[in-house]
Amino acid sequence: MTADHLPWWELARFVAVPKYRTDPYPLYRRLREDGPVQHSSLGVTLVSGYDEVTEVLRHRAASNVEAHFDHALTGGRHGRGLFSELPARLIVRLVLRLQHGAPSGAFQAMSNRFLILMDPPDHTRIRSLASRAFTPRIADEARAMIETITAEVLDELDATAPVDMMEAFAYRIPILVICRLLGVPVEEQAQVCAWVPDVVRGLDVDGLLSTSMIAHADAAAVNLTRYFAALAERRRADPGDDLFSRLVAASDDGDRLASDELVAFAVLLFAAGHETTANLVGNGLWHLLDHQDQLELWRDEPRLRRHAIDELLRYDSPIQITQRMALEPLTIGGVTIPTGRQMTLLLGAANRDPAMHSQPDLLDVTRPDCRPLSFGFGIHHCIGAALARVEAEVMLGALIDRHPRVRPVETEPRWRKSIIFRGLSEFPVRLA
Repeated sequence: MTADHLPWWELARFVAVPKYRTDPYPLYRRLREDGPVQHSSLGVTLVSGYDEVTEVLRHRAASNVEAHFDHALTGGRHGRGLFSELPARLIVRLVLRLQHGAPSGAFQAMSNRFLILMDPPDHTRIRSLASRAFTPRIADEARAMIETITAEVLDELDATAPVDMMEAFAYRIPILVICRLLGVPVEEQAQVCAWVPDVVRGLDVDGLLSTSMIAHADAAAVNLTRYFAALAERRRADPGDDLFSRLVAASDDGDRLASDELVAFAVLLFAAGHETTANLVGNGLWHLLDHQDQLELWRDEPRLRRHAIDELLRYDSPIQITQRMALEPLTIGGVTIPTGRQMTLLLGAANRDPAMHSQPDLLDVTRPDCRPLSFGFGIHHCIGAALARVEAEVMLGALIDRHPRVRPVETEPRWRKSIIFRGLSEFPVRLA
């Protein structure tokens, strides 16, 4: 594969212009067919094949730390196709982002402590400590609580008028679940939840963030840092039967999570955890309603539901993109990737690779051996993946069982502008 195979303006247009991301799968298909590993003159390498993405995710020399990105590798040929459609200020932000790296600030300082953005040995240590509290059993233990919260939220929905399922259901339940798990007092939940959306926006491609968005992300990071640092002190003095108390107490040969590590882990659970689950539920509901044969299987075969969640994850991943930096020259899919090159891993493309899943553009809740990469792979496989799956299974199951006539108000989905998160901005439905 030759360098600069993908024109830089086509990639930048896809990143920066929302209409090109409404349905990204045709572009993903073309990328895989042209070559599952491609360099671009924007200084990044696109990886779109299932085996190739998996290989990068498990490679010891593929770093999560953006400081290893060699910005001197950016540049190359320039084209004019982009400029007819991008605002000048957006072009400036993209260019500055590629040349100088991520902006500094309170959010950046906090996100540097996020588990998903760390390498061993720091990642190994913090994940080991966190796993002592956030065990795989949490998902099964939380099922009854999730069922109760879901039933309570469904009780409150007005079946006589259109309901926005994203605001009233898909986002609301996961954040209530996380609040309950972490032991955030009921009277404090509204304030904590109000800060979370700004942190979520900060997790997106920061070249696309306005100055105002960055300022809001910084302010939210400051507020959440103060809140969870204070909550940690309260839990040290008076432990409860909640996940945050267990995180505070977790130790390994006397080693404990430091205050900033505790805060970062809690914020990540809120930000990435509820966002991913909400988008999984919203996307899943949209596609089930759009595929009546699959909806009937969901209704008639409850035993399929746990397996069906993996197919919904594969078909339209709530996380579309992640990245790694090459710590040394790598050869992935026969393509040489130089040290310092940023590798953009297209999870949404890999999940529809026909080399892994037959008829990948077909939604099939009975699909055998479905193994989506939506929650990552290897040492960075999402620590909350089991919880998200249980939440989605319970939420979609309860909604469809209680309201079998649920249907969308509109014929076309309203997708968010995010490039990393794939989800609906609004989803009005009629329940009866």
